[in-house]
Amino acid sequence: MTHQDISLKAACADSFYYPQEWNPSRGSLDSFRRKQGFEHHLGANRVKNLSKGELLIRFELPFKVQCCRCGDYYGQGTRYDADKKK
Repeated sequence: MTHQDISLKAACADSFYYPQEWNPSRGSLDSFRRKQGFEHHLGANRVKNLSKGELLIRFELPFKVQCCRCGDYYGQGTRYDADKKK
């Protein structure tokens, strides 16, 4: 592996690599890569409503909590999905 190969891999990992075929005036790099068959780095499921300004986020409870309304307990690590809007 040469020094040039290492620097190119690092540039790709840091998202500073722009393919020569990509032209900024014809759309975003993200849309260009999707047309080539690549999935969005956040996953196709999370960005399906991105054009509407919504991003699906996933979070989990940091500790055990009790619902104020019904009194049920939800354990630490329970995971939820939510739409994050602009």
